Amino acid sequence: MNKLTTLILTLCFGLNSYAQSTGEEAYINDPDGYTNVRDGQSGSANVLTTIKTGELFQFQPSDQSNWCEVTKTDGTTGYVHNSRIVSVATQTKEISKLIQAIRTTNPNDVEFNQGSNEMLFIYAERYPKSFINAFSNTSEQSKTEIVKELESPIHDGIDLKLVYQRIKGTGVTTNSTSRILEAVKVAGNKMNLDVTK
Repeated sequence: MNKLTTLILTLCFGLNSYAQSTGEEAYINDPDGYTNVRDGQSGSANVLTTIKTGELFQFQPSDQSNWCEVTKTDGTTGYVHNSRIVSVATQTKEISKLIQAIRTTNPNDVEFNQGSNEMLFIYAERYPKSFINAFSNTSEQSKTEIVKELESPIHDGIDLKLVYQRIKGTGVTTNSTSRILEAVKVAGNKMNLDVTK
């Protein structure tokens, strides 16, 4: 085998094993706002730590068990029931559907518009990387509409500081991220709130 072939095979298999070892990125989907990470594949196994809403982690999907191995950003490894896990890719698709619905719905449908505005903020808070991905993958016209929605939250119970922190905390530095952050700042300014502090 020549050196070029060896190098290509090493890179391919090396990257594949890296992808397998790191798994998929995910968030929790738990009404409690957190889920337990356990030392075994059972609800009675010891709790090692928790994963909170909005906290990104890696997981290994399993066909043999309802429990998935997870790795937190601090390196802690354990198990979480698969019903509590939503992959970044899956959630990105869901958020993209909402963005599309906002784009195609009659602007006079007040009930839908209020609900969709609130859902945008919920998604941005709970699934910030998925939100950035969905926003990045939409048309410029849709981006402009979403920015307008983010600049004008309808529900006063939205924690704009938390939304800002979670989007910024993803570490994703793109034009789309900047636009989202700026829109949340505008919303905060309308409420006399500095979301950056």
